[in-house]
Amino acid sequence: MPLHNELCAYADVATSLSRSIFLGGGPESKEALPSGTHLFRFARFANAATPCEWWMLFDDFALRDQRVISGFRAFLHHSGCRIDPNGRFVPVDGISLGCADPGSRLVLVRLNTPVYAFMGASTVQRPDPGEPGLAQRGGEFRVWIPGLPARLLNAASLPAHFVAAPPAAEQTPGIAGEGAE
Repeated sequence: MPLHNELCAYADVATSLSRSIFLGGGPESKEALPSGTHLFRFARFANAATPCEWWMLFDDFALRDQRVISGFRAFLHHSGCRIDPNGRFVPVDGISLGCADPGSRLVLVRLNTPVYAFMGASTVQRPDPGEPGLAQRGGEFRVWIPGLPARLLNAASLPAHFVAAPPAAEQTPGIAGEGAE
């Protein structure tokens, strides 16, 4: 039995949305993503069970042409940015992330079976596949898995060292010498 999308050619499944998201109107390659691959996206009202075909890579990924695409894990590690306990992006030193619009939350999943995906850089300004009509800044390397059913995904937890500590509760220090005479 072939893997999900193994027998699909981009020309056969391309949509106006995919052509508007991928830089140049099409993906750079079609890649087999192994079981266990971590994917992520930011969304306002979504979780792993919400069907979505558009993702980004969490871990670094080597394409068939030997280029290595840096994943979100590397960005978090090197930027110092974090995700708050509610899943929202916490910028550091003015670093912004085009896919993390205000109010959106990180959705991190793990593939539970290998699939084929179309992959490539996104355009500078692109429509949001999860919320039609809402434009987002682009420039990310996108993963499109047409027809991806939620049953092929498992929710995954963000490694603890990438979660920002909640703000410390404000404490009112006691007045020195209080009660002393």
